Amino acid sequence: MLAEEIMSSEVFTVNDFDPLSEVLHFLDRRKIDGVPVVDLEQRLVGYFSAKKFMQLVSEEAQKEVALGKPFSRSFEEVLKEYASSEISEYMMENPDYLEADEEIDDVLDFLMNTDMEVVPVIKEGKVAGVIYRARFLNALLKNKGK
Repeated sequence: MLAEEIMSSEVFTVNDFDPLSEVLHFLDRRKIDGVPVVDLEQRLVGYFSAKKFMQLVSEEAQKEVALGKPFSRSFEEVLKEYASSEISEYMMENPDYLEADEEIDDVLDFLMNTDMEVVPVIKEGKVAGVIYRARFLNALLKNKGK
């Protein structure tokens, strides 16, 4: 079984110039916490993780806490300050990805060793699909005995 046989071809991506506020709204609507970031030609240029972004905001907010401001207020202020910035400022550049023709053993190894919530699958230089852990596990269950 190959990565392209497991991947979802319903690709969730955002553009590198999208505002952070729109990306967060997109993630909320899709009920996901991470998304591949692409350029206008649909080439993978980054990956945005809500978890890693929260850590960044938290680090900035902690600086204000030292000045006596409540953490939640500081966190909210930093978040609002970043809201209109392009997602490219907060994405992980040159993220790992799977090639569409990678074998299932390589896909399993990748999923076991990544923090990415949604893994981009590349075919002919462009994001062709995504794999997430539940989809992978279900694909294995359906493949039982084959």
